[in-house]
Amino acid sequence: MEQEKYQSLLLDLHKAYPFLENGMIPLAIGCGGQMREALQQAGHNKEDASTFVDHYFFSTEYRVALINAIDDPERRRFNLDGSISESVVTDRDLYALAFVRNVYMSESISPKARAYSRKEQGKLRAKKEKLKYHVNKLCQLGFSKEFILSKIGKKAAPYIVDCDWSGFKEEDLNSARMLSNQANRFAKREIRAFQKQMLNKGVPVALINLASGDKQDFIYATIYESANKEHGRKSNKPRRTNRTSKRRNQSAVKSSETV
Repeated sequence: MEQEKYQSLLLDLHKAYPFLENGMIPLAIGCGGQMREALQQAGHNKEDASTFVDHYFFSTEYRVALINAIDDPERRRFNLDGSISESVVTDRDLYALAFVRNVYMSESISPKARAYSRKEQGKLRAKKEKLKYHVNKLCQLGFSKEFILSKIGKKAAPYIVDCDWSGFKEEDLNSARMLSNQANRFAKREIRAFQKQMLNKGVPVALINLASGDKQDFIYATIYESANKEHGRKSNKPRRTNRTSKRRNQSAVKSSETV
């Protein structure tokens, strides 16, 4: 939309709702329809009114006003007449805006909003790095691309790489490939017994996966899901409370006094 046309529509919007002349503020959910209606009543056609409202809400200025609502303890939104709306700026609204470059680079963003944006970006980067490490490790353990995607989803796709087989002897690789033809005909119980036997013999996981064809569920569950369960059991062990320790210390003191 041309700037001159936009300014004409903005002027008529301010005439209909003088409260908006005070600057960009978070507006109530659903007020876009009222804005379009007011602009059409002012003589603008439906298409121009709709285009203007879309530009208004997607403008950097309005988005900055939204993320700056983090400074408001109540995260208020306002109706077009200036009254407080029942709707508020949600955590989801703030999170989405934290990654919009024009918003977090704006000079109008508040210090608190900028700090929030940097924090969320840092958390997302760390999460991606963790995912990348996990996917790369699965690849080097010989898990197939299809299996990794079935377990983790499409978000794993950018981090999938080919397994580096250079550390294995060619004869071992050929043996594993030959075994994979047999493994594809194994029943579920047979493939589990086969993989468990190879694990117990100390065969590298990558070779076991290569020998297992497309049946990699059990080996994955053995390595990762079992490890997670073990970690959970350790975390759930009851810890000695300070109160218990305190009672024991008091008993020790009394014993020493008696002696």
